[in-house]
Amino acid sequence: MSSYFRDNVFETSQTTGTGDFVLGGAVTGARTFASAFSASSSDKIVAYFIRNAVEDGSFESGICLVNGTTLKRSSGAILESSNSNALVNWGAGTKNVWCGPPALLSDRLNDNIECGTAGGTANAITLSPNVPVPELRAGMTLSWTASATNTGAVTVNPSSLGATALYKPGTSGPTALTGGEIQSGQSVKARYDGTQFQMMTPTGVGAAAAGQIPGTATNDDASSGNVGQVVSSTVLVGSPVSLTSGQSANITSISLGAGDWEVDAMVGFSGNSSTAVTYIQGSISQTAGTVDSTPGSIVAHPYAGATIFANTQPHHAIAPLRIKLASTTTIYLVANAGFSVSTCNAFGIIKARRVR
Repeated sequence: MSSYFRDNVFETSQTTGTGDFVLGGAVTGARTFASAFSASSSDKIVAYFIRNAVEDGSFESGICLVNGTTLKRSSGAILESSNSNALVNWGAGTKNVWCGPPALLSDRLNDNIECGTAGGTANAITLSPNVPVPELRAGMTLSWTASATNTGAVTVNPSSLGATALYKPGTSGPTALTGGEIQSGQSVKARYDGTQFQMMTPTGVGAAAAGQIPGTATNDDASSGNVGQVVSSTVLVGSPVSLTSGQSANITSISLGAGDWEVDAMVGFSGNSSTAVTYIQGSISQTAGTVDSTPGSIVAHPYAGATIFANTQPHHAIAPLRIKLASTTTIYLVANAGFSVSTCNAFGIIKARRVR
């Protein structure tokens, strides 16, 4: 069975009482329920509305099955009626019966709105759905496609109702976005809680998590937190991060939940054949843009002005490092290099396995 609405569906009925309605045919220019829903041989779910042809204030709206000429209202769901929202005991006379979304159902549809591609800016999103959002209502959800990657806190303004903060789930409740939670092209869904919107889409699977640096992220069991869960992120040699001599830079990052993790990494470097390199460093770090010099967290090699990129793209492994986390934390793969004459870039992979 399928649930549909159809336009221009309008019939009459002479049925009385609280039972199923026998439909008597379409009014001039309209369609029958059976023809509009192909309901002559199988049940279809429809939204209906009934009023007396001679108005007396009686009405009934609901959801029920229809099959052929039978509207099975007695086994359906009454949404609103003149009989205290129960089945109306219809008397003699012609009743008008038509298909359409009753007000309560329309309200529910207004609570789940597809908004297309976002406008505005990365941090000040505007949404313009084909059918405007009538008002912000607690519990409503909006869906859209991001047009840019956020770099900090974000607001959402649907149908010019006003900029409203967009938050993400946090260990102590909803918290403001900080950057990278929304990636360009990502499908985003958010729920309004009466004060702000809260993201319902994941920020750590296939997209950068809170504070996470974009890369190709994978997470084989993101929701369960089971021992053996593996989280990784890769930046390929073909799309490396450009470095500035003597300055640390994030290559990529992963977001890890509370628990014990074993983290390892590989960092690689590339550049122009004439680039003179004096040193390279790679590090697993809990601080963005900072090489962690703690033994076990860093790999470093001096090169004394060598033009190493003329013949190779050196890469070095950072041995597995045990990290114990009390709360969700972003772990960075950081690179640093001293060089002159030309360019130097970094790429690599960082991977973590939950051990407890």
